Amino acid sequence: MKVLVTGGAGFIGSYLVEALIRARYQVLVVSDGARGSVPQPARFLKLDVLSPKLRAALVNFAPEYVCHLAAQPSVQNSISDPVHDAEVNIVGSLNVIESARAAHVRKLLFVSSAAVYGEAKELPTSEEALLQPASPYALA
Repeated sequence: MKVLVTGGAGFIGSYLVEALIRARYQVLVVSDGARGSVPQPARFLKLDVLSPKLRAALVNFAPEYVCHLAAQPSVQNSISDPVHDAEVNIVGSLNVIESARAAHVRKLLFVSSAAVYGEAKELPTSEEALLQPASPYALA
């Protein structure tokens, strides 16, 4: 089976890619960064999630699953440049979703962060906790 991972060159993404490879999935990583820590034998495509070429990449690879981890990850940058944050984290996500739909992807996994819950009242924070985003990053 095939899995496309956006942000698979990042810290968490590279560990996910490694686990997928161990589970014998064919993996294509889409990232706007360097191949860096993407484990072999995953394929790598340097591409921004905002790119109109993303749709063709998904259609050509024909994955059954997409794991979407790509993001503008800085809370501070989201505050200083909320428009850029929204472009990458909201519009980019919509591009991933629409591209996955065009490629007839079976399931899409969207990975978020605990920032959506605001300051933790309890650790570990349950997914059922009240959403209290305190930054553009958390809102996106």
